[in-house]
Amino acid sequence: MNTIANIDMKVIGLTEFNSIMKKVERISAKSLSIFIIDKEHSIEVYSKNTNVKIVPGSVVKLLTLFLVFDLNISLREIVRIKKNNLIVGSGYNLLEDDLITINDLLKNMIFKSSNTSAEVLKEVIEEKTNISYEEHAKKIINKLGMKLTNIVNSHGLYKSKQYTTVDDLLKLVINILENKKIESFLFYTHQSIVVQRNKSYINIDFESDERVFIKTGTLFPNVFNSVQIVKMRNNYLIACLGYSKNDQSRLIDQEMINDLIGVI
Repeated sequence: MNTIANIDMKVIGLTEFNSIMKKVERISAKSLSIFIIDKEHSIEVYSKNTNVKIVPGSVVKLLTLFLVFDLNISLREIVRIKKNNLIVGSGYNLLEDDLITINDLLKNMIFKSSNTSAEVLKEVIEEKTNISYEEHAKKIINKLGMKLTNIVNSHGLYKSKQYTTVDDLLKLVINILENKKIESFLFYTHQSIVVQRNKSYINIDFESDERVFIKTGTLFPNVFNSVQIVKMRNNYLIACLGYSKNDQSRLIDQEMINDLIGVI
């Protein structure tokens, strides 16, 4: 069922309403949730099939990010990459015995989608708390009311019994934005990631945007999800997309979300 709700027609008018509907109806994602939030309110712009279970892919890394900040782990701490931490796939840019700060691991995980960085952070969490990552994930999922989510690894590579919904992703994103330290981390122009390799320093460049944050989850053949946060002064437009048709369609879907800014 598709819904558009909670928008005051006296405020936006029929023309703007029709413009919003034309844009969102062209989005290819199988499930979709679009919200605007500020310090006091949340407004649903559009939703579609929000409780359909999706294979999350790398959007799981947002939960890993949340856990590191929620546990107040020092971002200045330096860790050594171990051979068993190395995971192929996205962001495969670290080597055994590399030295890197927690802060740069987070940057590498979120902005370069490094599976290895997520695995190292999982290990850091477990060593500091003597509690498994999965147990931490369950506690956070229950605390945030994510009723149709089960997370069993830190990076999002396919695992049976790992699933979520765009409705639950929305709950996670809202809580991320309520944490000012995480919000600042996501919307900050970071410097390059620095890795000490042997006796040299390696700089890993990446792009971050002070206006738009996007975390994608891709698992072939047919998983093309994304979480998109667009900053509008003190407000945020959040879009959680589940199963866009393909990678190109997902990019088009994301552009359509950005285009909504002009009519909301």
